[in-house]
Amino acid sequence: MLTVDRKAPACEARQFERLLAQHCAPALMGVKASNLFNWRGCPALLRRLADDCGARLAGAGVGFRLFAVPRQDTLVLVYRRDCLERQLMRPGVREMLTQFGYPATEDTERLLDHLASRLVEAGGFPHEIGLFLGYPIEDVAGFCRHGGRCCKCGGPWKVYGDVRHAQRCFRRYSRCAARLGRRMEAGETLGAVLCGDGGGLVGAG
Repeated sequence: MLTVDRKAPACEARQFERLLAQHCAPALMGVKASNLFNWRGCPALLRRLADDCGARLAGAGVGFRLFAVPRQDTLVLVYRRDCLERQLMRPGVREMLTQFGYPATEDTERLLDHLASRLVEAGGFPHEIGLFLGYPIEDVAGFCRHGGRCCKCGGPWKVYGDVRHAQRCFRRYSRCAARLGRRMEAGETLGAVLCGDGGGLVGAG
């Protein structure tokens, strides 16, 4: 998970967008359910930046959740609502979440509320957070079973199941980040990339 240090109050919206493009491209572009990073700095500044950016990206279905974890920095979950809803409805995911005490609901916001409670209870990262991040269920189950040891390979997550599928995902995420980064460096905004001039989603393939 990424840790971001932003203490300067002069942090601009453009800088925040570049930060998101660098570290949350798969979620922003709709190829991953969500991305998570750790914000080290002023919570009020983060809230303002996230609210402003969320309003600009509302047409693309991008959401932000800020998790305040005791004695830690603020965790920021960036997600595409449709992708996260599909992820949480995948076979086996709801059942596993229920085993961890989550309510039996299809309401994504309620599930995120419960995740917030779990983060506070755990004082860190509960194992099931991988389900919200789009990790394969067999890899989340394997991590729980082995305590993070004995994985077949590593990358954005530890792989216990299909290595080839996971490595294809890793490469796709890297390409996605590079592609979005190039467009941002060329001067485009996230709103232009994700919504286009006509408001429709573009560049999500």
